[in-house]
Amino acid sequence: MILDLDDPSKHLAGWKDVVEGGQQGRPDDHQRGARVGSEVLRSTPKASKLDGADVDVLSVEIPGLPKEARDGYVKRLGPDWNKVKMVTVDKQVVGLFGSDTDLLRKAVKNVKGGQEGTSPRTRPSPPT
Repeated sequence: MILDLDDPSKHLAGWKDVVEGGQQGRPDDHQRGARVGSEVLRSTPKASKLDGADVDVLSVEIPGLPKEARDGYVKRLGPDWNKVKMVTVDKQVVGLFGSDTDLLRKAVKNVKGGQEGTSPRTRPSPPT
């Protein structure tokens, strides 16, 4: 996914605010968790680096998720099936669901070169 934004830093910081807003008295400046129903959403700014760029991560824990469902997600998206990794490129945020770091690297490289991420963008049809 690629988000075109006026201020990517503000957008990414906003995720931290969303998570903190759902948090109930659990101080932790590095990794915060917010309950959304029984799910726990976590925001980890600058969780890692990708070719020198910061990677912010949003993850969700789903208590009680059936093993078959989890196994299906892992099969399709890898062990990081429950994570969205995001890299800022100028005024865009390049995001990837799952574990394919090579695909994220390719998308970041393409966006830096003024190309599409990894496939042509599609835009929703206007309402009729």
